Amino acid sequence: MKKPSLQSGFTLVELLVSLGLFTVIVVAAVGSLYTVNQASVRINAMRTVLDNLNFATESMSRTIRTGQHIVCGGVANTNGVSHNCSLADQNGRHNAISLSSTIDGQAVQYVFGNNIATGVGEIDKCILINGQITSDSCIALTAPEVNIKRMEFYVDGADAVDGKQPSVMMIIQGQAVAGADNTQPFAIQTLISQRAAE
Repeated sequence: MKKPSLQSGFTLVELLVSLGLFTVIVVAAVGSLYTVNQASVRINAMRTVLDNLNFATESMSRTIRTGQHIVCGGVANTNGVSHNCSLADQNGRHNAISLSSTIDGQAVQYVFGNNIATGVGEIDKCILINGQITSDSCIALTAPEVNIKRMEFYVDGADAVDGKQPSVMMIIQGQAVAGADNTQPFAIQTLISQRAAE
């Protein structure tokens, strides 16, 4: 009689099955890693765009909070008298605001502008010179990746006789674009109160 061998091993079929399972698991893991990496790149790109938008709105908020003599509706404030333009006004949207900045002592106007080169909407900060905007007095606060679709200002409490604390409601809507397939809409509405009454 032949003695059974004490050595045993895997058959060819078992090796092929285990190798196939291992390959499937590795391909799934690499695919998941690639997806997570792509999502991370998209999130970081969108975060950069939204950080730019946050900088623009914070800069405007700080100037409005510490400024004086607010006028909205795109009218240059040359006489130092503020006036209200509320949500109930019937004379159209107020897509610009002018004020005297106490930060740098200049007359400033924030305007809903249009970038001619890219065709996207932007937030422009203009320095008024003798109550006028010149061609080189405006700079864009937002990057080309931020497409502003709507920007409106509403002022309350700015009239000298109403006895209210001046406040500005700012409404901004648009799209943040961080790549061809990475576009997110946004809407910002904030109420900014001046630190000191007019």
